[in-house]
This record gives sequence, C-alpha cells and structure tokens, in this order.
Amino acid sequence: MSDDKKKKSRGPSKILILKSKMGSLLSAETFLRNRGRKVVSTIDLKVALMEIVKGGVGYVLVSVDHPNPRVAKFQGMLRQAFKTPVILFNETNSHASKNILRTCGNPY
Repeated sequence: MSDDKKKKSRGPSKILILKSKMGSLLSAETFLRNRGRKVVSTIDLKVALMEIVKGGVGYVLVSVDHPNPRVAKFQGMLRQAFKTPVILFNETNSHASKNILRTCGNPY
C-alpha cells in the first residue's frame, strides 16, 4: 500500500487542541505530527471555533483546566452542532480537574 493510501485510510487527519496554556502539550503535538496528523492548538476559544467552522477537523481535544467558563458549554455545542467527537482531558493533576472529568458526562 502506498504512503498516500495509508494516510487516507487513517480517517480524519486534523486534530484541534484547546488547551489552557500555550506552552503545554508540545510533546503530544509533536507525537501526532510525526504520525502524519495536522495539529492545530490554541488557547483562544474563538480561534478554535473558527477552525471548526472552516471544516476538516476530525477530533477536538478540550482541556477541562481552561480558564474560560464558556468551555464547559463549548464541548456540548460541538457535539450537537458539528457532530465532531470531543475528547476532554486534564492538564493538571488536581482533584478538581479529575472531578470535572468524572462528572461531565462526556463519552470520551
């Protein structure tokens, strides 16, 4: 199988990461890029929404540690309006972040 066919068979190639600090997750982003994924990461909710509206986003990773209170509603809106899989994660190892992940009701 040629390299082009392998890349197409992997599914959606763009991953959007909405994180709380710009310098965080660099090693995870590098890991994904080294495997042929296009990664767009931002801390700005508006930039994230514009990227999704442009299209081509296969997955959205959202940090529960993001300081913007609208992020809690953002992930639910994405699942309903764009049918985009949203994966929540925590950047800090705090009890508050773990509780949010446990109680949010997000399937991923």
